[in-house]
Formats: sequence, C-alpha cells, structure tokens
Amino acid sequence: AGQIAAIPTAGVFLALSTGSALAAPPAIQVPTEEQLQPGQTGSDNGPFGFVSGISRSSYLLGDMWGLRSFLSKYGISLALQETSEYLGNVSGGLKRGADYEGLTTMALQLDTQHAFGWHGGTFNVSALQIHGRNLSADNLGSLQTASGIEAEGATRLWELWYQQKFLEEDRLDVKLGQQSIDQEFMVSQNALLFVNTMFGWPMVPSADMPGGGPAYPLSAPGIRLRARPTESLTFLAGVFNGSPAPSSNGDSQQLNPSG
Repeated sequence: AGQIAAIPTAGVFLALSTGSALAAPPAIQVPTEEQLQPGQTGSDNGPFGFVSGISRSSYLLGDMWGLRSFLSKYGISLALQETSEYLGNVSGGLKRGADYEGLTTMALQLDTQHAFGWHGGTFNVSALQIHGRNLSADNLGSLQTASGIEAEGATRLWELWYQQKFLEEDRLDVKLGQQSIDQEFMVSQNALLFVNTMFGWPMVPSADMPGGGPAYPLSAPGIRLRARPTESLTFLAGVFNGSPAPSSNGDSQQLNPSG
C-alpha cells in the first residue's frame, strides 16, 4: 500500500490505497491473447491456482481458471479490475474521520477481425460496482471530491459502444454508442500524480453541463471521431447527449441508478 498526504480545500487528509489515490478512475486494461501466457493460467492447480502466478500477472485472478484463454479463441477479451482506497482527514472538514471506498470495473470486448473476419471493429461493454463510503460527502462537504473513484454506491452499466477503424495504419476511427467522455477528453496523464478528482475531469464542465455531463460514473449516447495524421498528432471530436440522466433536476446518479 502507498501513502499520500495532500492538502485539499477542507484540510489535511491521509490516503491509504492498494496503489495510490487517483484523480480519475484508472483506465481498465483489457488483456490480449498474446498477454495470456501459460504461466498466468491457474486452471490446472485447483480453485486458487491463480495465486501461483499472480506476481507475474497484471490481471485480477490471472487467466480466471482458463476462462480468459477460452474467450480469446472467439475474439473476446475479459478484464476485471479492483481499486480500493482508505481516505481520512486529520484536520479541517465538517468532522474528522476515515472512510473506505472501492471500485470494481468489468469490461468485455469483442474483436470483430478475430471473431468473424471483419477488420478494425471493436465492440465494448463495461460495468461498475461501486462500494464503500465517500469521505467528501461524509466528512469534507466539498464539491471537489477527494478521490476520482468517489460515487454513489451502485452496480451500473458504464459504457456500451462500437468502434470502427479506417484507412491504412488505422489512422481514422469512429466510436458510436454510450460513452463516458472523461475517458478520452480533457485527460492529463500527469494529473494521476495528484489525489483531488478535479486534477482529472475538471469542475467547470460538470457545473456547466446538465446533470453534470456524461463523466464517471455516468455516460451518455454519442459519436466520437479520432484522426491520427502523424504519429505525434491526434485530433478528437465528438457529439454527445449533454445529460446522463432523464432529468437535470436532482442527483443524476440517483435519477439514473443502473446506467
């Protein structure tokens, strides 16, 4: 576990995490067939066989008793990721204390080339299981939440989209479907060094957009175009439903509890 001390607007707090507290939800890494090496497989060693190779695998539960290898034969990739944090404020805020919060992310992707010979297509569906409590709501009373995974406890659909690549070297692609725009827009890699969530998705668009906009843990239908004319230059443009909930009057997470 790592320790991070930071000074948010509400006082000083301490963060204990399985990795480190994040300014945004960690991007889930979907394993490829090549990355599922035999040494990561625990299917022949009993129900807890995955433990023997866990230090060599970055994927939760390794090969999942052969499930990941089986799905990869049909062009399907399964990713499962857990982020757990224990945050506390030792001064300031509405009161002092500490809370545990956790986020389990699941993603299932289908490679159309591998599945049925259609080049450049990817179908993606992901879900969130948010558990624990929120330090910002319980102790700090701040609009800028202490961590990027803080949200209402729920099990919800996150993203559901199809992406198609075009041109040589896949220099153009289009993504259509339900998307969380903070996964690609206004993203700073350096922001992950900080704790406060506003170093990730900023507060201004959340305040300006109806219902907070389609950002974690919410999403909305839209279409996104990405062009890569050179290796060092990429253009992104998109049109999205501005509200992730049927009404902007109230808490969008409660108005749209299942995603």
